[in-house]
Amino acid sequence: MHPNLIKVINYQKRNNKGSFLFFCGVKEINKIGKAVNRRLKTIINTKAKTFHSLRKNFSIEIELNTDAEESIKKYLMGHSTAKNITHTIYNRGKVNTTKLINCIQQITFNY
Repeated sequence: MHPNLIKVINYQKRNNKGSFLFFCGVKEINKIGKAVNRRLKTIINTKAKTFHSLRKNFSIEIELNTDAEESIKKYLMGHSTAKNITHTIYNRGKVNTTKLINCIQQITFNY
C-alpha cells in the first residue's frame, strides 16, 4: 500500500462514524462507482471525470514513473491473468510481492 494511502486510512479511522472505512451511505457494493462519481462531481466541475478516471491516472503513473515490467503493471491494474499460460500454468499464479511493493512506492501523487 502506498504510504500516502496509509495517511488517508488513518484519517478515516479517526473521523469515520459508520460501519465502513469508506462509503458509509452505500448499501450495495456494486454502487460504489456511482457514489464515487457523485462525490467527484461535488469536487471537480466537469462531467469528463469519473470513477474510471482514477484508474486511468493510476495506469499513467505506473507507465511514466516506474520501472515495472508489463506483468506487474497488469497485475496492479487488476487485469485478468486467466488466459496467460505462463502465469497460470508455469508460474502457478505466483507473483513477486517485492516487485509489486517497489512499483507502488515509485508512484508519486499529490492531493
